[in-house]
Amino acid sequence: MEQIKNHKERKSRISKARATLYTANSSEILLKIMTMKSTFEVWNFLKDSMKKMKGLKERKC
Repeated sequence: MEQIKNHKERKSRISKARATLYTANSSEILLKIMTMKSTFEVWNFLKDSMKKMKGLKERKC
């Protein structure tokens, strides 16, 4: 029973994390991340895109 409960809680946390990532981004990025299957993929995509944005900002200055 404990394993079932832990599994349900973990699934719930993952769903909440994905929902938060979806609401925190623009519609252009949202379309890209909605096709990704895992939260890990979404997180890595966002991390990479932020690195690119920082690089562009530094070059402009």
